[in-house]
Amino acid sequence: MDGDPESVAALTVDDVTGFHTGWLRRPGTLLVAGDLDRIDLDALAAAAFAGTGGDPVEAGVPIDVQVRTQRRIILVDRPGSVQSSLRLGHTAPHRSHPDYVPMQLAGTVLGGAFTSRLNHLIREVRGYTYGIRADFGMSRRFGRFSVTSGVQTAVTAPALVDAVGEIARTQADGVTEEELTVARSWRAGQLSVELQTPAAIASALATLVVHGLPDDYHANLREAMLSAPRDLVSAAAAAHLRPQGLTLVVEGDAAVIRDELVASGLGEVVDGGVG
Repeated sequence: MDGDPESVAALTVDDVTGFHTGWLRRPGTLLVAGDLDRIDLDALAAAAFAGTGGDPVEAGVPIDVQVRTQRRIILVDRPGSVQSSLRLGHTAPHRSHPDYVPMQLAGTVLGGAFTSRLNHLIREVRGYTYGIRADFGMSRRFGRFSVTSGVQTAVTAPALVDAVGEIARTQADGVTEEELTVARSWRAGQLSVELQTPAAIASALATLVVHGLPDDYHANLREAMLSAPRDLVSAAAAAHLRPQGLTLVVEGDAAVIRDELVASGLGEVVDGGVG
């Protein structure tokens, strides 16, 4: 979240310097990836940590976020828009949850790849969109499940009905072995693609630090993806997908789409502002 005009205007120099002192000058971890024979690590570390001090930032515990039990639609009016932007989501477990790998695979089957259920139905079968994606995003203290797409204005409500239906089907019925085989292979392949540059490797190392993961985590992640059994992936979908607790945010021409959204039965339609 980047704030709004009022909150940004209210910031003072003391706010900024206080944040810098409280967070950016604390002791941290220096991550280096590349040709280490050409780098003076001692000098680099001395420069990086110059001026730091105090105690390390406390990691904190996972945030206890209230779980919604009733679906709702937040409608943000954009008069004259020829398409509707869709964001669906609910809270999810934090990064250290033991279901991390099964959840990632369930998300891939549902909406994480071109062959996913959501993309197949809403793009390939219905022709409502050029693409739709869903995933579990999991950070150190909280997580979220989200779906992102853009559709033609005229099919806003039908697209939402289909999307919620696929989420509900995945939550209720789990995944098939055929779908999971594709998801395992795709996720394992992505791991290799995502670690091809020094910057990507440094980013992966940062994951170990932020989430307190073991040093051999990335070496073992590929095998964990390839070996995750269908019953665990389906159980993760059942436990962590909550179609009844979704918040559906729709930005589009309210005068055109409001009545169909109300008639869809997906949930209460409330007006959302943009500042």
